[in-house]
Amino acid sequence: MTCRHLVFLLLFPVVSFAQSEELLKRIAYAQTISRLRYEKKYDSIVHIGRSIPFRDSIYLYGIEATVAHAYMQLGDTVNAMKYLERSVELQQYGERGQISYSFKKYKLDSNARYQRVIRKFDKLNSRYAGNLNMPVLNRCLEIYYTDQRVRNIWMIQGDSTKKAYADFVQRQCDSMNVAAMSSLMKDIGRFPGISDIGLSFLWNFRHIIAHWAGELNRDTLVSYLKEATLNGQIPNTYGPFILDKLEHYKGNPSIYGEYGDYNDYKDGIRHIKPIRDIEYVDQRRAEFLLPPLFTLQEMQNCALPAGYSRKSQKPIGTQ
Repeated sequence: MTCRHLVFLLLFPVVSFAQSEELLKRIAYAQTISRLRYEKKYDSIVHIGRSIPFRDSIYLYGIEATVAHAYMQLGDTVNAMKYLERSVELQQYGERGQISYSFKKYKLDSNARYQRVIRKFDKLNSRYAGNLNMPVLNRCLEIYYTDQRVRNIWMIQGDSTKKAYADFVQRQCDSMNVAAMSSLMKDIGRFPGISDIGLSFLWNFRHIIAHWAGELNRDTLVSYLKEATLNGQIPNTYGPFILDKLEHYKGNPSIYGEYGDYNDYKDGIRHIKPIRDIEYVDQRRAEFLLPPLFTLQEMQNCALPAGYSRKSQKPIGTQ
């Protein structure tokens, strides 16, 4: 994120909740790193990485995994492994298989420190587990596994009778999870965040929620997602992803431009899904501390949706 993008966020705050200057700065670092990665400016990535001290706690918008790759591209395996180990501690990888796939091209089979990171993945990845909110984590895990166990059965093909039974069981499961999630948010008065369930599980949890979140009270869900974003408990893409995916399930245009799937890619270019009331999209994105839509082109090979123009963007109050 450049300075002008950070200024955009500051000009359009959501006044209901507090924002910290440190949080906005960290988002700006992560946005800049994403742009530099797309531009393959590895020296610049390393320079920024060195300027941000290692933290002793889980933190959103981590850049350590990207810095590790930048060091590998520059041939500095020693520093790359230092950042890779740190990225595992900060749960930027959900499982060791993701590292093996991501670093396969570097041919590190004979690198002792890399093999040690792979071997000790579980220990490194669970370093902060004792600091999490176990009662909330256990309730979220129950929701997660209830969804996955039943959905795996539902996905198995069968005759019409089996399919009808699977549909019934899936609807019952979703109703149970809606009740469980509603109860959880009512009990804790917010959306579960990184300090409750950790970064790795937090990312997986959003896909589960999107299956049935349309049955939750929408005003409460949106309010809690915004609050958690502004309090640094969930990433700024998290809430918009869930809300856009809900619209996708309904066959509606997206709201923020954050949800996409494999159908959006043509010849290696991502075509961002249509967005409703597109002249207000940047204002809506700013409510979740997201930069303007055009910045996505600075981080990936994408085509902006029809009707989008930076100059035609309007404040929501003018609707």
